[in-house]
Amino acid sequence: MMKRYRKYLLLSIILEMTFFATQGNACLTFCMKNGQDIIYGRNFDWFSGAGAVIINQRNVRKTAFVIPPERPMSWISKYGSVTFNQFSKELPVGGMNEHGLVIESLVSVAEHPPSDRRETINELQWIQYHLDTCKTIEEVIKSARVVRITRYALNLHYFVSDNSGKSVVIEFLDKKMEQRSADTLPVKVLANTDYDTALMTVTSKKKSENTSRFARASQMIKTYNGKKKPVEYAFAILNKVSQGDFTKWQVVYDLRHKKIYYRSLLKKKTKIIELPKFDFKNTKETLIIGINTEGEGSVHKQFNKYSNKLNDDLIKKCQMEFKKAGMDHLIKTEDLKYIKKAVASCKYEEEK
Repeated sequence: MMKRYRKYLLLSIILEMTFFATQGNACLTFCMKNGQDIIYGRNFDWFSGAGAVIINQRNVRKTAFVIPPERPMSWISKYGSVTFNQFSKELPVGGMNEHGLVIESLVSVAEHPPSDRRETINELQWIQYHLDTCKTIEEVIKSARVVRITRYALNLHYFVSDNSGKSVVIEFLDKKMEQRSADTLPVKVLANTDYDTALMTVTSKKKSENTSRFARASQMIKTYNGKKKPVEYAFAILNKVSQGDFTKWQVVYDLRHKKIYYRSLLKKKTKIIELPKFDFKNTKETLIIGINTEGEGSVHKQFNKYSNKLNDDLIKKCQMEFKKAGMDHLIKTEDLKYIKKAVASCKYEEEK
């Protein structure tokens, strides 16, 4: 254990030196329970604030975005979801489905299993796939053991919670999937260091910024006394560990009531999305809204019908900001045809 700890501590330090040292540290997630309320918070800390919120429908046949010679997975979405997307439709950084399952991704160290004959999926569409097909963390864990990820641009780990209050951290270390849940997840917080490293260093006198944020969020969850409303307190935690203008948006999920509260750096007023108000069963149209749209409170009436042009505009905006930050590789121009092919593969099927 200590040998592996030193290995991933070193990898984490290298990661921070090569990327975060120039761009700032990245995201933080947590889950807290207060009586019947289960609240999940997420800071999206990144160099680009471009993004969209997308309403994804049930009964849509999809094919994964992968680069040949990898063979893409195909599936049909069983559940509707609301996702926060930056790279494109079908490539979310996080979201919640209609059953209150939340999945968010964070940059970290990762060593995925080697290529084999299985069909595959990329690291972001892995999120959409599990929101499309799973209700609980147990279902996500079972699926994640057999679904193979092919890394496109980012090394990620994932923090997953469901409306029972259970959570799991899923990481890919030593070329295999590892999970932390129940007794092995004593603190329901995840930042950009692998979970074991964060947990083992959180009490150290020498803390990196990542483990310091991990510790601050953990302490605030531990000392919550219920005087503030849970959603309000969740935003207080996110503000406590925010990184100024590097925090591009904040999301608070109410898993029991299936509500999403979010705000962005450019539009600081809190917006609300209530999943029960969307008819995922009978609506054939995907809906979209910009993350930086004006407004406050419910934004249901501000959603637009999805179009390829709106998605292309999102991709172009991200490409421009990625290029400005010297991160052109995150969306390669020569790969856009594969992204568009995957998006075009989404076809609504009548429910049987």
